[in-house]
Amino acid sequence: MPYTFKGSEAMLARVRRGWTQRDVSRRCSELGREVSDSNLSKYERGEFCPSPPTLAVIAKALEIPVDDLITPRDQSAA
Repeated sequence: MPYTFKGSEAMLARVRRGWTQRDVSRRCSELGREVSDSNLSKYERGEFCPSPPTLAVIAKALEIPVDDLITPRDQSAA
């Protein structure tokens, strides 16, 4: 992936809204992309990085910009 997902930022945005992972999962489904609460947990803990389409839906579900959830990887270091 050309970015690192900031799971702690996703968790913080979710908790600030008083939402559970299941709430975010449902919001993602309403936006047309199935994201299980189990996978959300893994993303938040940094075990997995969501694909770009999933990242976009998670950001929209959390009502925050995608840029708040990623750190671009330095392409010159590759």
